[in-house]
Amino acid sequence: MSLDPGRYETMKYWYKAVLVLSFTLLFASVLVMAGTIMAPYIGLGSKENFLLYSLANITRRQSGMIGFWGMILGIFGVISGVVGSQKYSWVQNARLLYLPIGRVNAWLRARVQAFLIYFALPPKAPRYTFRHNDQYFLLFCSIIGVTIYLFKPIYFECDAAMYYNYAKFLAFADGGVFADTQPPGYPAFLVLTGQILFDTFYGTIIVHAIMGTLMPLLVYRTLAPISRPVALAVGCVFILSTIPFYSIAVMLAPQLLTFLTILTFYFYSRYYFSRDPRFI
Repeated sequence: MSLDPGRYETMKYWYKAVLVLSFTLLFASVLVMAGTIMAPYIGLGSKENFLLYSLANITRRQSGMIGFWGMILGIFGVISGVVGSQKYSWVQNARLLYLPIGRVNAWLRARVQAFLIYFALPPKAPRYTFRHNDQYFLLFCSIIGVTIYLFKPIYFECDAAMYYNYAKFLAFADGGVFADTQPPGYPAFLVLTGQILFDTFYGTIIVHAIMGTLMPLLVYRTLAPISRPVALAVGCVFILSTIPFYSIAVMLAPQLLTFLTILTFYFYSRYYFSRDPRFI
């Protein structure tokens, strides 16, 4: 890669500085998150007795949000630094991460190149073309099913209350309760769809509806490379089963779990038939 030596050195040190600052921000944000979560148990207090609240009027929830967004920015910075380092670091036409430990010797270069060749991805297969008419038909039927179930009464029972309180715990809201019998995935999903921040179920219901609309299409696209008529028939049966729709207004995990399971099979199918590394 042709690059002016002076500019090369400038960019190299720039990305090195980005990596250092990003790692520092990420480490500090992890400490803030850990301290916020463990505050009541390590003597930092809670609610109005929280240490940062008494010092700077920063609530425990605000401290958690600062730590969370700091982690996001830190991860983004680390990724940017690594990508930039790859751009300006080459070893025998193979892109490598920048190693701040000096010049890599010839033996190590050869070993790394052999490693990359051994684990190289296979060439892509010809792209499969999906029939647009089939997908439009399934999409139309899915929208009808979603519309029917979208206006059902919201189902909220004891397990839903447990997820809701767990979500409040993750968002550092008052009344949050940690549940050691359930994973944090669905409560985190409730936080991301605005149940805690906006105090409404509508965000979760809208995302559930989008999932219900997409699931029959994903089923079709998973099976279409094997047999288009079978894929279309299975997609129609899947719609008639109401599995993509019955949990739209239910504040429980089945809708998210079903969608992620189907999405996993879809990615596997797309990679198997296309060898496209984007689907790994």
